[in-house]
Amino acid sequence: MLRKLFYLACLIGGLLCLTLIYLVNTVINRPNFVAPGQLSDPEHKDFTATSADGINIQATFYEGAVNADTVLLCHGHGVNLTYMDDMVKFLRDAGYNLLLLDFRAHGRSGGKLCPIGLHEWNDIKAVLTKARELGYLKAESSVAA
Repeated sequence: MLRKLFYLACLIGGLLCLTLIYLVNTVINRPNFVAPGQLSDPEHKDFTATSADGINIQATFYEGAVNADTVLLCHGHGVNLTYMDDMVKFLRDAGYNLLLLDFRAHGRSGGKLCPIGLHEWNDIKAVLTKARELGYLKAESSVAA
């Protein structure tokens, strides 16, 4: 009797482990690849940055008023930068410079898996570095996210 309970517990534990592995690899790590749309304000400059691990990250810059601060807009999991279109309009009307990016495995950026926070800081670092190289951000400018 004890042996049957042990086998049943092992079977249930194994099924729970397999379910967890499935959820992590299918539901959590793979975003809902929402097709990249179009931002409604066409006055932007698109560019590509390459993260430290070689992933191409697509980004967009909107120029604001002279000497304006820059706001970095980051989308959530499973969507892309076009989901921030309403916020873009609001912040553009306020005169801010805007920098948006599609995180890896989202929108127009490369990559197949999204590690949910493990490498996204690399994406942001690459985009900020490239934006400075292109002259979109000044060395002394402040960036808010």
